[in-house]
Amino acid sequence: IPESLGDFTELRELRLSHNLLEGPLPPSIGKLENLTILFGRNNRFTGTIPPEIACLSNLQKLSLNQNQFNGCIPPEIGELSGIVSS
Repeated sequence: IPESLGDFTELRELRLSHNLLEGPLPPSIGKLENLTILFGRNNRFTGTIPPEIACLSNLQKLSLNQNQFNGCIPPEIGELSGIVSS
């Protein structure tokens, strides 16, 4: 995923699941301030989950399971108050 992803600041939904995408999620993902849905499950994402995801104050749904991330889930993500369970 290119760092330029963060340039799409009006993006509301990002659905990347089941695409066998590889590599890290860029920190610029935190610039997508209008994002309400971020689905990236069942890929081959590596590295750590960027703590910048916590900047997505409008985020309601987040799914990043079934990837190859390492490390801990950034505690800042737990502060996202708009996340709803489905």
